[in-house]
Amino acid sequence: MEISYYNDATRNSLVVRCADTKETAGYQYRMISCNRIPGLLPCSIREIDGEAYLAYDVTGLQSLQRLYGERDLERESFKKLLYGIAEAGKTLSRYLLDFSGLVLAPELIFYDYAQDRYLFLYNPGEKREESLSGLLQYAEKKIRPGQK
Repeated sequence: MEISYYNDATRNSLVVRCADTKETAGYQYRMISCNRIPGLLPCSIREIDGEAYLAYDVTGLQSLQRLYGERDLERESFKKLLYGIAEAGKTLSRYLLDFSGLVLAPELIFYDYAQDRYLFLYNPGEKREESLSGLLQYAEKKIRPGQK
């Protein structure tokens, strides 16, 4: 997955290049770009010079990796993260979206301080089955030793 960030005067965007421009006409791409899906980062599809990109609004959000880069992950924060994943999974099924499109990399999970919740990136072109186990391994390393 090719990722870059774009900042303008009022917005910060995480931009993901789509592997195939034709795929962006598909159901899942249209679903995430035309709807404000609870638990997912707001997304839009952009085409530039014949290439398709997914642009996610990350204004005012902090990535999990940045949030806990130097700090330990507290038990309550970990529970909130797991709850957020479970809720996102339920929401995805309501919108007929495949759970494997939910990207669970620590650098791509964002925390919204204003709403006290985690928001997730959904990329229909990025199907990764092992992402949940990778996130749990990351969390295991970050949880304080006395909390396990």
